[in-house]
This record gives sequence, C-alpha cells and structure tokens, in this order.
Amino acid sequence: MTRRTFFPLLLLGVAAPAAVFAAPPAAVAAPEWRDMLREELRLRQSAPTPEMQKAFHDVAPEMARLGEAFAKTAYPKNLPLGRKNFLSLVRNLGMRHPNAAELRQFLHPNKKPWDGYTGPSDGNFHMLFNTGTLNLDTADGASKDHPARRLAKQHLSFWAGQSHVKALTQTLCATIRAEQADTAALCADTAKRAAFSAKFREAWAKRYSGKKLSDGDIAFAEAMLAYTA
Repeated sequence: MTRRTFFPLLLLGVAAPAAVFAAPPAAVAAPEWRDMLREELRLRQSAPTPEMQKAFHDVAPEMARLGEAFAKTAYPKNLPLGRKNFLSLVRNLGMRHPNAAELRQFLHPNKKPWDGYTGPSDGNFHMLFNTGTLNLDTADGASKDHPARRLAKQHLSFWAGQSHVKALTQTLCATIRAEQADTAALCADTAKRAAFSAKFREAWAKRYSGKKLSDGDIAFAEAMLAYTA
C-alpha cells in the first residue's frame, strides 16, 4: 500500500464508526387497543378537562371517557377530528346514553389484555380500535342487530362471511384515519365520498392484493361510514 492510498483509507476508517455503526432512531410503536384501554382507565382516575367536557357535553360520562381515549390513540395528531368522528358514531348508533345492557358489551370483561391486569374489564375496546365501530347488545333480543349486519345482508352476496365483513370494516377505519377523513362530511357529500372510496380501493389493494372489491363491497363500505370512526 502506498503512502498516497494509506491516508484516504485511514480517514475513511476513522469516519466509519459514526456513519456505519450509529444506532438507528428508535421506532415509535403504533398505538393499539390496549393503549386505548390504559388511557380510559387513567381518565377514570381524574376529573374531565374543560376541553373534554366541552367536546362531550351531550354524552354519558362513560362514553365521554371512551371517546377521549379513542381520540388520543386512534387520532393522536388530530384530537378534534377523533372526537368528532367518535361522536358521529355514537349518535348514529343511538349510544350517547347507552343502557346497562349496551354498556356491558364494551365495558365488561371480554379477554385479558395483559399479564397482571386487575382492572374491571377490557370490554370490546379492541373492536372499537380495530374495526372503528361499537357493539350493540343483542342478549335476549333486547336490541336490534348492529347496522353492520343489516348492511352486509343488503349489499353483500350471501352476507359474504364474517371474516370478509371484518376485513372491509378494518380497511375502512384504517383508511378513514390515514386520510384524516371527517365521516359526517363524507356521508353528506357525494363527491367527497367518491374520492374517499378511491382511497379505500387503494388501501384494500395493498392489504389484499389479487382480491378484488365488488360493487357491493364498495356500497357496504360507503354505507358503513355512518357507523365507523
């Protein structure tokens, strides 16, 4: 090795640790339904903030806490929109002031969220976070079927199967959040809804390549905008 080549290599060797061995920035874990449960439990221990009281002034305290926890985890960078979409959801489901049976559907134990968990429940927090909708009580025929079931029967051939309906609703809520879409505005505006449906198709194609959406799938998704956040 000549003197001419040695010094450039030496300089590269000195610089290498910073360029090659520098630790990558720590990845921030995406929020999930357990984070929403943790936030809701935390909110039970404190008085509602003035902002929260103003946003959820016309809903039951349980729904206000759930809505605030939902907004903070599903819409962490846009709390006003998260609150608005949640309120549209509960109003359209008639759940602003749920009865005891309806509360039981998402506030009573469903599955253990984490080891050592001693709280009162996790309910259907995972359903709200992952599919963007809430359950309605159907025990003893106390309540009508969830609109998702009615709409699936209306738009999907042979009701398409539960797994397909779940895939549609999961993709729908993921698209709503990715596009930061106002669901009430989409329901009211045909042009905005059509533009959103194009984004929904793109999201579906990425998730389920080779599995085409039918016209009924799109009709179902558009109808479900009123019941998804």
